[in-house]
Amino acid sequence: MAYYGLNYALVGASASSEGALVKSQSVPEGTQIQRGSSVTLTLSAGEATD
Repeated sequence: MAYYGLNYALVGASASSEGALVKSQSVPEGTQIQRGSSVTLTLSAGEATD
């Protein structure tokens, strides 16, 4: 994300937790945002659910 000039915050499970997955994000998928924008990623530990 830093490559694209975006700022991010992680909440929930630790990113270093084994099996950590992005459960949700504050910006809808496919949305174009400007450099310098902030995105919050919510992580969960364990397997993804459909």
